[in-house]
Amino acid sequence: MSNNSSATPSPIIYDYQMPRESTDLDALSIVRRLDRSAYLAYFVGGCVRDSLLGVEPKDFDIATSARPRDVRQVFRNCRLIGKRFTLAHVYFPQNKIIEVATFRQAPSADDQEGELILQDNEFGTPESDAYRRDFTINALFYDPIRHEIIDYCGGMEDVYRRVLRSIGPADVRFKEDPIRMLRAIKFAARLGLTFEASLEEALRSERLELLKAARPRFSQELLRFLQGGAARTSYELLERFDYLSLLLPELSAAWSEVPALREETLSCLDVLDERGTEQLVDEYSLFALLWWPTFCHLMAGREGSVRHVKWAALRLIAPLAARVRLSIKQLHAITRTLAELYVMSLRSEEHINTHTTPPKRKRRGGDQTQAQHKAQGGVAKSTRDAALLLTWWREAQGRSPARDEAS
Repeated sequence: MSNNSSATPSPIIYDYQMPRESTDLDALSIVRRLDRSAYLAYFVGGCVRDSLLGVEPKDFDIATSARPRDVRQVFRNCRLIGKRFTLAHVYFPQNKIIEVATFRQAPSADDQEGELILQDNEFGTPESDAYRRDFTINALFYDPIRHEIIDYCGGMEDVYRRVLRSIGPADVRFKEDPIRMLRAIKFAARLGLTFEASLEEALRSERLELLKAARPRFSQELLRFLQGGAARTSYELLERFDYLSLLLPELSAAWSEVPALREETLSCLDVLDERGTEQLVDEYSLFALLWWPTFCHLMAGREGSVRHVKWAALRLIAPLAARVRLSIKQLHAITRTLAELYVMSLRSEEHINTHTTPPKRKRRGGDQTQAQHKAQGGVAKSTRDAALLLTWWREAQGRSPARDEAS
């Protein structure tokens, strides 16, 4: 997307003070140090958007006029990462990382293949950086020193109207980076936003552009849909725009063949949205919950050991793993949790309860080896997650009006 900075209108400046209790003090210290070093530096993106929408900000990203090497000179606790676009990661105690990005501009023709962006390493100004972002609500800068919102794209108006609007033609922006379509669905679901008309039209017309995106990014976004407290709405939107059949065709086909499975799954996602994911040991166990009603239907009351059931789960999940490039470790985490969940569901309540706590280790002539610890820990993780998911499933069964039709 071409942006001529000379034609860019002056930004609208709004007085605004982010609540101190919501402000990340480490991020604030970065902005102050860059400001003292004569660089522009602002909070940008989700933390600004969420604060304005009354949502507790989580990730504080910083945009600056300092080049990556300049940032590294200012902060000794800094590491540069990325090939497509170089970012500075500033490290703090307890494995905390704050991302600092130099203002960017639209990539040159050499950095694109058609309209698909391959490299995005062109540095720019605050204006060009704002106009190259995806949605207006994500293009707001916040100066935490002067307590000002800097708005180049009309994002403040869209925040107040709770509208998701593309910066520039939505069809072009989706072709530049097809994952933006999944991000649009994620933001609409989590924040209760409505789609601006041309953006909604582009979500339908550019659907097949998703096939050009890097496959590992699919799994990241599908997982984020399950983690944000709006899993049900996210997957309903995926279905509404016919993305489910593109990304998860096996699940979409099962829902079409047995509509009751759709209601069962959505009931599970309702419980997930209420309970949150903090208690899960492995985040990829969430995929086991997503597939659980379909897996139950396919197994149709069969019995067997965890090993045999795991093979059935592996046959179900393997196409997904290949399509979105899940690692072998992630694939086995999902299938192991599905298998243990299924075996648990066949056992008595008393037997289930004995599996909610990992077995105590027996000492035989000293501590177990590190390999034994690791192996036992893997089983314990899947068992704990399976037991938790089973309680959620039973709660979901009590809510689903179609529970008997799925059997």
